[in-house]
Amino acid sequence: MDSKLRKEITLLVKEKVISAEVGEKITAYYQSQSSGKTNRLMLLFGVFGALLIGSGILLMLAHNWDQLSKMIKTIIAFVPLLIGQLAVGFSLIKNKSRAWKESSGTFLFFAVGISMSLISQIYHIEGELSGFLLTWILLCLPLIYILKSHAVTLLILCISTFYAFDIGWEKPFKNSWTYVVIFLAIMPHYIQTAIQQTKSNIMTIYNWAIPIIMSVVMISFVKRFEGNLVFMYIALFGVFYSIGTLWKYYSEQRTLRNGYLIIGSLGTVITFMILSFEEVWKDISHFKGDEMADMIMSWGLFAVGIALVVFIAYKKKINLFHLASLSYVVLQVFPSSIALLLLNLFVLALGINAIWLGVQKMNFGILNYGMLIIAVLISCRFFDNEISFIVRGIVFILIGISFFIANYKMSKLKK
Repeated sequence: MDSKLRKEITLLVKEKVISAEVGEKITAYYQSQSSGKTNRLMLLFGVFGALLIGSGILLMLAHNWDQLSKMIKTIIAFVPLLIGQLAVGFSLIKNKSRAWKESSGTFLFFAVGISMSLISQIYHIEGELSGFLLTWILLCLPLIYILKSHAVTLLILCISTFYAFDIGWEKPFKNSWTYVVIFLAIMPHYIQTAIQQTKSNIMTIYNWAIPIIMSVVMISFVKRFEGNLVFMYIALFGVFYSIGTLWKYYSEQRTLRNGYLIIGSLGTVITFMILSFEEVWKDISHFKGDEMADMIMSWGLFAVGIALVVFIAYKKKINLFHLASLSYVVLQVFPSSIALLLLNLFVLALGINAIWLGVQKMNFGILNYGMLIIAVLISCRFFDNEISFIVRGIVFILIGISFFIANYKMSKLKK
């Protein structure tokens, strides 16, 4: 707690502006706030400290590595692992702080990878990268629940994403399901954190990291690119948006904390904007019989999207963004010419819907987001049609004026 603030509280008590009891409560409150900030700083610096120590050890060993005997190399290979295990054991037995547990868990996570790498190099053990990554993940997975470590959880999510790409690039879908098992093994920790630490900073990180990682990993599940991938992403982004508005753990957060909502909304709009070009549809093919794996994946996402929309409609009001994943069927069933027209109309409706939501909630961000959708859609259509620069300039001027008018009217209403 700041010493100046403490003096001010003491002076207020002395001058009888506030009672001694109120002064103690104010002091206790600010002390708790400052201690929370200190703990977060200790946690952050502890994790970075563990990373720097591990990097320093590696650099020192690399300098004289070739001059060491095989036995010495083997002993050195297990030293980081031993130190990491002792640090984790000490933090558990002594019930040390969260910063200590996160730091020791991070160190042990990298120690496992370092030890495996060194032993493989010393004894020339051959193998594929995917096998190495899977072994590393499985060995460190229990640390998530033993230490309740968020740092280890995020590290495993990142490493498993790289693993999914490695095994799914040449043989997609078939091998990538190992990643699903790893992902599901992490989910109980994530759900527990969502319930117990709803408004914490780590939940904000999770709410952004998980949808981003899932969006990236989606590519490893696709047998063919082109239309298959596009339609899958439409369904996936619709699911994200529904999740972002479904539970109070997400919907009651500030918008910037809700990664599911933002990624789902932006992903849907960007995907539809890409599909709004006629040239894109020439490269898109609908599913065929030899792409059954892709069909299972995409229709599975679509089924989840329908279930979420039905549940949300039962619990609360839905908007057009909730129905975005359902447009997947329309784009699959109708010919490309009709689907293209319907898609442009739907994007326009999304923009109008966002403007309406912004007005209802008196939210400048949502209002401008809706207007931006319409402005980008109009701009995209300029590239499809031969329209003179004068007409384009007039339209852009009118759009800019409408932005100013809408924001001015909103500010007036807020006052």
